[in-house]
Amino acid sequence: MRPVLRALGLWLAIVAVFAAKTWLSLRLVDRAAPLADILAGELLTFAPWLPLAPLAFLAARRFPLVGPGRARHVLILLGVGVALALAHILLGVVLAALVSVDAAPLGELLERVRQTIPRAVGPHLVGYAALVAVAHALAFRRDADRRAAALEAALVRAERDRLRMQLHPHFLFNTLHAVSALMTRDVAGARRMIAGLSELLRVSLDDDDDDVPLARELEILGLYLDIQKTRFADRLTITLDVDPEAHAARVPKLLLQPLVENAIRHGVEPRAGGGTVGLAARRRGDRLLLRLRDDGAGLSPRAREGVGLGNTRARLEKSYPGDHHFSLAPHPDGGTLVDIDLPFRRG
Repeated sequence: MRPVLRALGLWLAIVAVFAAKTWLSLRLVDRAAPLADILAGELLTFAPWLPLAPLAFLAARRFPLVGPGRARHVLILLGVGVALALAHILLGVVLAALVSVDAAPLGELLERVRQTIPRAVGPHLVGYAALVAVAHALAFRRDADRRAAALEAALVRAERDRLRMQLHPHFLFNTLHAVSALMTRDVAGARRMIAGLSELLRVSLDDDDDDVPLARELEILGLYLDIQKTRFADRLTITLDVDPEAHAARVPKLLLQPLVENAIRHGVEPRAGGGTVGLAARRRGDRLLLRLRDDGAGLSPRAREGVGLGNTRARLEKSYPGDHHFSLAPHPDGGTLVDIDLPFRRG
């Protein structure tokens, strides 16, 4: 509806401009006429373009003047232009007859058409050419917008891929470091960690999607947690509290792993008795709420944001610019609390 209203507004603006031009011209030669009569005349003059202009746009879209077959399209558009100019003249004569007080016989109407053709075909072809030019300009604009949008999407995807791939060597290095520490005292456990790491890398590299359902993200996280349980044994407790509705929400792939890794590394590992890492997920209307909490030593005032947290912030901003919340803060009862608020996108 909006394009139709814009086209109608443009048509009325053109009628107003020509009516003003005619009124001013008559005033300059002392042949003033009522503005209402001038406006009615211009309405009759331009009224045929209401049904004919869409045909001109359709022809321009069907037979573009760029690309293959350009010469043939020029001839076709010229033929369509002549046909529309003749149709415009015929419609103009018929409309003038309909609003006239005195009815004119058919022969007289045909004579008016014949007399009007030599002086009106040229101006109507110019108007038709303007419509074709506008149609091509709009098409070029749409194509440019589509190309720009596609390029922007490709750049965003490339940046997301770069950020995601940055995580792989990060947790690979950390896990291999843990394996080397375990190798001297628990060879079987170290082997299990290597096997789990191999499976985790395979799964994380298999999918090309930038985001996955939360259920899939929890499966990937489970592979990582199996590695950490081998390492920490009964020193690590994991609790999951996930709303069934939340499983379908799409989230950035490997969103949770670096956050859980950070909680284990800075919350559980420094404590002799270990600790607990809890993950909760809830749907609240059109939002997905994720909360991760550990009961460790809490944030150090001198701690700097590492690769995992910085990467997570950047990925969330790329995926949900201006439409997400991410916070990392001390929990009142000890430990650290991470809150994430995302749009709920089903997938």
